[in-house]
Amino acid sequence: MRQQTDFRKKGHKKGNNEENAKVLELKNYIISKIATALDAEKDKEGKELIKIADKTGELLKEKDVTTTKIRKIFNEVRNIKPDDDEADNCFFKTVMLKSKMAYAAGRFKELKDFYEIMVLFIDNINGDTSKLKRFKQFFEAVVAYNRYYSEKE
Repeated sequence: MRQQTDFRKKGHKKGNNEENAKVLELKNYIISKIATALDAEKDKEGKELIKIADKTGELLKEKDVTTTKIRKIFNEVRNIKPDDDEADNCFFKTVMLKSKMAYAAGRFKELKDFYEIMVLFIDNINGDTSKLKRFKQFFEAVVAYNRYYSEKE
């Protein structure tokens, strides 16, 4: 009797092309909405911010990313305090996140799409404290949605 192999954990799901298409569709949608989501004037109620956080959580689920894998980065994001830190220091910490996330994406290939999205978010902050606060809110919401979409951890 042959032992059946479950390829799902290695990313070789049946219909892998469909999975890749869904991930690409989610990623493109998220990227297209970053500028609007960061702008508190354009997205006063935060609906777009929450919608793309939801989509990002869904993307992370499709890539089998657990909350544990993004927890360290989330802690770094939480430690950026625009009201307490000097402005230059808090923006420096934000830019440094890119290198820390690159390291995580190098260790865990399933984080690559998330890294690319986060780099675009950080690049769109442009020294604006309001946008930095929105970025922190986005990241917090992503962790929550990732937890929601994760079956177990």
